[in-house]
Amino acid sequence: MKKLIFLLIALILAVRNYAQDTLVVTLTHGERISAYYGEDGLIEAIDDAASGDVINLSGGKFYFPSRVNKAVSIRGNGWRNTELYPYSLKPEHYIGGDCDFIIDIPSSESNYFKLEGLSIYGQYNNSYDHSSYLCITNATKTSITHCRVTSAWVSDSTCTSIVNCYLEYFSASENSKLFLANCIVNRLNNNRTESTDNFNAYFTNCYFNTRHSIRPGLIDEDNCSNMGNSLFMNCILYYEFQGDDESHNTLTSSGSLPSTSYAENCVALGYKTSPFTVQTNCTTASHEDLFADYSGSIVLIDEAKTKYLGTDGKEVGVYGGFFPYTLTPSYPLITKISAPLTTTDEGILKMEVEVSNGQ
Repeated sequence: MKKLIFLLIALILAVRNYAQDTLVVTLTHGERISAYYGEDGLIEAIDDAASGDVINLSGGKFYFPSRVNKAVSIRGNGWRNTELYPYSLKPEHYIGGDCDFIIDIPSSESNYFKLEGLSIYGQYNNSYDHSSYLCITNATKTSITHCRVTSAWVSDSTCTSIVNCYLEYFSASENSKLFLANCIVNRLNNNRTESTDNFNAYFTNCYFNTRHSIRPGLIDEDNCSNMGNSLFMNCILYYEFQGDDESHNTLTSSGSLPSTSYAENCVALGYKTSPFTVQTNCTTASHEDLFADYSGSIVLIDEAKTKYLGTDGKEVGVYGGFFPYTLTPSYPLITKISAPLTTTDEGILKMEVEVSNGQ
C-alpha cells in the first residue's frame, strides 16, 4: 500500500501541470520525490539518480542522454503519450554514428535497468543519411517492456529481456541470455557472421513481419549469413515478396536458418519451402490460414487459434504464451486530471484524478 501511495504521488506530480502542457519528470529515491521540468528533465533526473531509483515521465517529448550506466527504472505514461528522442540528434548536438541511446550497465550491478511504457524514436537525418539506434552494448540486466522502438541493437550483453514491444528494426549479435517474448518485429537483422552470434538468444511467441524490410527476407542478406545459436518457439515468420527477383524468398542467402539454430512449433507464412533446418512441429501456411485480411491485424482467426498451437498448447504468435501482447504498462496510468486555478480558503488545492488500471 505504501508503494502504491508513493507511485500515485509521483504520477500526480508528473501530470499536475498537464493542462499547461508542462513536461514533468519525477525521481523517486527511497521516500524522497524530486521533480524536473522540460524536455531535458529526464537527463537531469538520470544525472541525480542512484541505482534502484524510479523515474516517472508525464506525457510529451523528452530527450534521452547519449549513455546511461545506472540501473534505474524509467516509466512513461504509455507509449502513445511519452516519447523519447536521442539528445545527440538535437541540431546543436548532432554527432553522427549509429548508437544514439547507449545502455551500458556494468556487470557488478545488482539491479536491472528498466524501460516501460514509452516510445523510443530514432530518425533518419537526410543530410547525413543517419539512422539512430537504442544500443544495449556490453550491458547486464536490462529489461524493456511495453515500448515501441524505432531501432534497437543488442550486442555483447548478458540477461537482456524485451517483452511486449513493437520493434521497427532489431539487430543482435554475440549475446548471452537474450530473451524476446511476444514482440512484433518488422525487421530482424544479424550484423555479424561469427559462429557464436546470438549465443543463447531465445525468441518466443514473436511475430516477424518483413513486408516493410529495406531488403526482402527476414534477415538482411548483405550484412549477415546466419542467425546462429538461436531458439525460435511458437513464432510466426511472415514474408511477403516485393519486387521482381523471387530468389530473395528466403530467410538467409542459404534459404534457411543455420543448423546451429532450432525452431519449435513455429509457422512460416509466404515461404516456398520451410526455412527451418532443425525443427520440431513447424509448418508453412498462407496468410489466409491465419488472418482474416491484409488490414494489418495479426489476431488469429478462430480456426487458426485451435490449429496452430505452441508448445504450451496456446495459440502461436504474440497473443499466445505467457505474456499476451499488449502495450499497456503494468503500473497505473493517469488518464485524466483536473484542478482549479486557485486553492480553497484553507489553502488546499483540490484535484480530481482518474487512474487506469495497469495489467
